[in-house]
Amino acid sequence: MLCPYCQREIADGTVCPCRQAAAQQPRSDGFYIDQVPQVQGFASVSPGFVPPPVQNAWNYGAPASTQQSVAVQQMTHNGLKSGVLKLVALLYTLSIVFAIISAITPHAMLPQSLRDDVSQWLTELNAEQDMYDDIMELLFTKSDSFSPVNLSSALLANIFSILLCIGLWSLLSAASAATVPPAVGLSGLRLIRGTQRVSYIFMLVGLGLMMLSGLLFVATGAGHESDAVAVGVILFFTMALAFVFVLVMLKATMRTIDSVGQGVSTGFVTQKPSTALAVLMLVGLLASVPGLFIGGLWSILSTLCTIGATVGFACCIFSYKKQLRAIGAIQ
Repeated sequence: MLCPYCQREIADGTVCPCRQAAAQQPRSDGFYIDQVPQVQGFASVSPGFVPPPVQNAWNYGAPASTQQSVAVQQMTHNGLKSGVLKLVALLYTLSIVFAIISAITPHAMLPQSLRDDVSQWLTELNAEQDMYDDIMELLFTKSDSFSPVNLSSALLANIFSILLCIGLWSLLSAASAATVPPAVGLSGLRLIRGTQRVSYIFMLVGLGLMMLSGLLFVATGAGHESDAVAVGVILFFTMALAFVFVLVMLKATMRTIDSVGQGVSTGFVTQKPSTALAVLMLVGLLASVPGLFIGGLWSILSTLCTIGATVGFACCIFSYKKQLRAIGAIQ
């Protein structure tokens, strides 16, 4: 008879050496069947060993049954343990911390060194005195002092980012602690995907409400000045494009998460990592540029960390997809 795992010829009724080398370890994280092989490392397993078929949320019923899948698992595991990804996680964490500190720290929107330039610009535009005073107060007056309400608002505004950060560190910690890819706990990856899915739903609802508001605006704007209606329509389409941009990026993020989950758990990748996500993230950095000039020191630090984390994560995506193609796991 042939061993169903490594196709080695063995006597009837005997246990294949590849199965003798695999101990059974109970798992309860919801991503594996009840038992998975416990091995010390790929080097200690016989050359003919391949992982047993497993069923979990990431493989869509496809068994990891080739040497190629072992290479994918090892490559994905090494990537999750890499120093580059840990640096990305650190920068992302710091960006959240600095953003929260910026939200609760009294600061003006623009530094006082620009006050004279803005004043001169408004004077040249012949701005009315009331408008002049309002703009100067908005740009150069410090926000309110720290209060528990400010802290609560800052935490609530960053709740999805905080959950994403927790999931990322949980995944990296599990990858560093595991000796072999199948032993990597994927609860952190599940938290990341769940956070992205909820964000996707919120954005869909927001887009729907905004479209409804836009239709009502156009329907009731017939009696208003045409210029005001035109400006409103332009703003509506601009916001709609921003919503669609975020929705596409969230969808690409979930696709990439699925790819990583498949890669580390089974090695059989049916969802390609999305290079479109990396490109969209880099394009989205344009929205971060004003943060380098608007706000206080903490806002600038948060923006710098966000830029560093985004560039680093985009590089990780490009590298992961390139390595999958190099070993023939994807086209």
